[in-house]
Amino acid sequence: MCIRKAYVVPLPDGRELRLGERPLVMGIVNVTPDSFADESPTVDSTTIIDRAIKMQEEGADLLTAYKRAANILKKEKWEGTGASGGSDLEPPENTLSAALDTSEPKASAAVEKEDFTGAMGALATLRRPIDDFFDHVTVNDPDAAKRERRLNLLMRFRDAVNRVADFSKIEG
Repeated sequence: MCIRKAYVVPLPDGRELRLGERPLVMGIVNVTPDSFADESPTVDSTTIIDRAIKMQEEGADLLTAYKRAANILKKEKWEGTGASGGSDLEPPENTLSAALDTSEPKASAAVEKEDFTGAMGALATLRRPIDDFFDHVTVNDPDAAKRERRLNLLMRFRDAVNRVADFSKIEG
């Protein structure tokens, strides 16, 4: 197990950027004037910091969720089945399934255009639904049909991420 040193970086507007507590997917904030063309021609540090924090919030936990899903599937030696629906879906299952329905085609279209920023943006929309799923759903439910459906949903999430980037290669 890797012990990470935690860092707190004070930001000019009084907020803090916390680093090292968990794995992060980092991004590059382009601060050239043309990168903010849709905004004011003069961009202040607060706008740049807000964009960086938004990137961190959208993508950071995706890696953690990916690894958790991949580990569960690996432990279960899950290859998948066709089961996906049912009348007893819990709200987080419905939400994650709907989010995948929306994000998968967007991510795939972005990859086709080699727009990897757009693809990661589409995947970032899965962050809250996958977090809610893990917070409120028991994957290994004693009911075999629920367990099968939930494992398939995790497999769908893992595969959606893998079509954009191989997160299994990221350590941490």
